[in-house]
Amino acid sequence: MAPSLAFWARATEGGAVVVGATVVAELVDVFELIINGTEIAPGYSELNDPLAQRQRLLEQAGEETQKIDEEFLLALEHGMPPAGGFGMGMDRLTMLLTGAESIRDVILFPLLRPKK
Repeated sequence: MAPSLAFWARATEGGAVVVGATVVAELVDVFELIINGTEIAPGYSELNDPLAQRQRLLEQAGEETQKIDEEFLLALEHGMPPAGGFGMGMDRLTMLLTGAESIRDVILFPLLRPKK
């Protein structure tokens, strides 16, 4: 995982605002694309440090008898470049393009639409 930037702001006694950024390797970047007050797509970065990923999988398994995906961890050890992604729903994109106020106005499943 590429190191993340943690942004912060602090007001001083004189009223000035000091803004800075700190590099934090343990964080995963997450963002949301918002247009006109509507969430269009969430975004994230991937955890691709094999040692950190193994530790998290072990903690997640706990005392249960869950198998850890060794092939996935081996692939990470061979090298995975920093990665990320976002997921834009077609329904939300349609809302943006048509100017619809509610997702129910553009949803394809008629059973979920309100009865008139």
